[in-house]
Amino acid sequence: MLKETLENLYRLISEGQLESDARRALSVYRKMSGTAYQDDPSYESRMSLFTEWFMLDSAKTEDTISPIEFYIAGKQDISDEERQTLDALKRNVHDVFWVKWASDERLKVWAMYLDKYFYVDGVENAGMFRKHDLFEARIVDLNGKWLMLNGFCHHPAKTYKFISAQMKRIRKSNGEGLKEFIHKLSSMSLMSERARNIDVNEIYKTEAA
Repeated sequence: MLKETLENLYRLISEGQLESDARRALSVYRKMSGTAYQDDPSYESRMSLFTEWFMLDSAKTEDTISPIEFYIAGKQDISDEERQTLDALKRNVHDVFWVKWASDERLKVWAMYLDKYFYVDGVENAGMFRKHDLFEARIVDLNGKWLMLNGFCHHPAKTYKFISAQMKRIRKSNGEGLKEFIHKLSSMSLMSERARNIDVNEIYKTEAA
């Protein structure tokens, strides 16, 4: 149901009544997270991150309701299962995760801001993950299992100490600046993706955050 619900929401945003709102929101998102182009290797996953941000964090319709509430209001019949999925999406965990281990379709990850471990199930292409990988994503608790959404942003393993230290600082500030920092990390990741000749420690640094 998670996959089906996400596809319905994506369709509403890309082809439906929220399409113009999404286009306007994209320019805002690019200022925070960097502009990905179609020839960038991470383009599709970054566009998924944008769509999830639009759905779950910042976007409002003219009626000042979120895209999820707009979707619910436009449906005459929502099953209990779909409503449960939509509620889970609203409660998503958005963090930078460090991979403890990866096995088949399951990951054990440490959420670097929340400072706790999660077991994430049903991960497609789990083989792409390796121990000590770092990535931004959203996970949701559905029927007692943590599942990952489609958006994904990889960070080089060498940035672990930098990200960990900044997350510790933000944690001490009760989360102030967390969303802004995650967006800035996305921009840094895009820069490191394009500038392979520059050491990542010159890109991921406090002055740039």
